[in-house]
Amino acid sequence: MSPIARLYGIGIVVLVVLACIALVWVMVAGLLNNLATAGPVIAAAIALIVFAVGEVFTRQRVAQQYRWDKIADDYEGFVEMVRTMGDTLEENNGELPQETLDKMGKFSDKLMMWGTPDVIRAWRDVKRLADEDLEPTEAMLRFGAVLVAIRKDLGHNRNLDVRDLLGVTINDIDDHIPAGLKL
Repeated sequence: MSPIARLYGIGIVVLVVLACIALVWVMVAGLLNNLATAGPVIAAAIALIVFAVGEVFTRQRVAQQYRWDKIADDYEGFVEMVRTMGDTLEENNGELPQETLDKMGKFSDKLMMWGTPDVIRAWRDVKRLADEDLEPTEAMLRFGAVLVAIRKDLGHNRNLDVRDLLGVTINDIDDHIPAGLKL
């Protein structure tokens, strides 16, 4: 979060606190003195609180949309890479070509700036595949975990089975991953 956005957020919090203090003070003073002036002041304080809270939520949505705009194309590239990974490995005798490794590196760079912690952790586990001797099923599950984290980041249904996601591109997914597996 930028320093200006942070100051803006602090300013809104200060306004909300001041409005709450004014609301309580006016309510107590109004009950003790004059109810005719307390009503409009209470209404104004409530309106200020509603405005400030609405503004905070609007700023959060704008910041989230900006982040999504920065990373969405890279998420799509990742999905394409997963879709073609099996054929690429088969064509290259189990080795990834330099072009795919370059794509993976660029994806890592973008995640450093714009990825959520869940996506970064899942991607880190995928990158460890080269250091470990894993069965293809475990590799598929790790790529599936990244897909689940990406969908969660984008606000999509989080209740999908990893097989549902991987089954979009892997026809025989039922032979590799048991039903009902949640990540």
